[in-house]
Amino acid sequence: MSITHRSLSHIRLSMSALSAVLFLSAILVMATNGFNWGLDFTGGIVAEVRLDPPIAAAELKHWLDSTLMQDVHVVSSSEPGRWILRYNQIGEETVALAPMLELISGSVEVLNSSIVGPQVGQDMVEQGSIAILACFALTMLYLSYRFEWRLALGALVALIHDIVIVLGLFSLLQMEFNLTILAAVLAVLGYSLNDSIIIADRARELFKAKPNESVDTLINDSVRATFSRTIVTSGTRW
Repeated sequence: MSITHRSLSHIRLSMSALSAVLFLSAILVMATNGFNWGLDFTGGIVAEVRLDPPIAAAELKHWLDSTLMQDVHVVSSSEPGRWILRYNQIGEETVALAPMLELISGSVEVLNSSIVGPQVGQDMVEQGSIAILACFALTMLYLSYRFEWRLALGALVALIHDIVIVLGLFSLLQMEFNLTILAAVLAVLGYSLNDSIIIADRARELFKAKPNESVDTLINDSVRATFSRTIVTSGTRW
């Protein structure tokens, strides 16, 4: 069954309202919860240990929090008794985990341990922010030259919308935000830009072919002409 222009207009308005709600909600969540920054950004120590016999996560976290006097992130690994610990370095010293954990577990094996300096994390935050801002600026310039400023502005709004919602989701779920996630965020920008360019190109063609047609009708035709392509390409990327 074909989709009429009126139906498309209703869908477009409904999705615009939903997008606005999600966008504002994401901003509120980010302002309230912040982000669970990974060691790539905050600096600290991450260690993987094996305890025998296994103990409960709550008991292990309570012991480490009180001993190290900080909030230690305790994550269970795939193997029973195997844990990933993340905590801040205390001064210039490296805490010896094995003797400390032997007080609550009979056998302790430190599988690996690594240190990330906070200065490296700060550089990564700055470079990532510059990359995103450069992406916005270059996108606006390119689309303004390639199409026109109205389509460029729409693409830029779409980029900001997509990135804010993705960041809001990570803030809501408090998932660790590390370099891998930053790369994924930049990939989302690329996918969003690609779809915006496809729709803008189709809209430009229709504007030239039907100069007397209403803008709403031409936009609906552009979206409808590219919708199946967007579903197929976006669905097969994952």
